[in-house]
Amino acid sequence: MIFNDPYKDDYDHRPVKDKKGRFHDEFYYKGELHELPMDETQKKKASCIHILMAVFLIGTAVLPGLMDHPGSHVLWVTLPYVCCFLPAAYFLLGAIEFVTNGRALTRREYDHSVRRMDRSVTGLIVLSVMNLIIAAVYLIMSGETGEIPYILSFLPLAGISLLRILVQRKEWRLKADPD
Repeated sequence: MIFNDPYKDDYDHRPVKDKKGRFHDEFYYKGELHELPMDETQKKKASCIHILMAVFLIGTAVLPGLMDHPGSHVLWVTLPYVCCFLPAAYFLLGAIEFVTNGRALTRREYDHSVRRMDRSVTGLIVLSVMNLIIAAVYLIMSGETGEIPYILSFLPLAGISLLRILVQRKEWRLKADPD
């Protein structure tokens, strides 16, 4: 793992003498710090919003599974739906990492929190659209009219994910450019 660590060049070390006169290495971060454009109260508010958004995304990912639809017995219709839980859980991990970090983020902390959340909502949008298309194809192939509510149940997941991306981009742009 240490050989493939993309963050290994962000750290350096120097020899330090301890009380007994022996040398040991002291590691320190020398890489780029990402300063969040918010104060401490805004970060707490953003942390709460991210956690609530993660719970809401998982809830909207569960929504299509609550419907009894004819396509639920077909693997190629159900498998992409099950895959929606992976980016939703990935978003939750990023939100938890965001809560536990400070305002100045190392490259690793930034990648594991902010970038992870951005990538996961992008994945949720892609999977939601893919599920819409697959359910529509199944509807056309089988002629089942009970599939229409199932198709529509993916719209909240895609909409919330898209809304999160737009709000996040606007928020970061406004805070980075205070004109």
